[in-house]
Amino acid sequence: MHTDLEHFVDADEIASLLGESRRNVIRMAREGKLTAYLMSGIQRHTYKFRRSEVIRDIEKFRQPCSHHANGK
Repeated sequence: MHTDLEHFVDADEIASLLGESRRNVIRMAREGKLTAYLMSGIQRHTYKFRRSEVIRDIEKFRQPCSHHANGK
């Protein structure tokens, strides 16, 4: 769980944490699979993340779905 003092990190740091490419991290953010914050810049938009939220998101994906657990 994050606190208000938790710093934002960029897609490169999340890519390193997850063992994914930066491109895949941004794609997952756009698809809503990772909690991300879109920051507006002068020339482009960038995504920023909180590590604790990304870890929580990943843990949700690793939990088996209830219909798979019942053999359906």
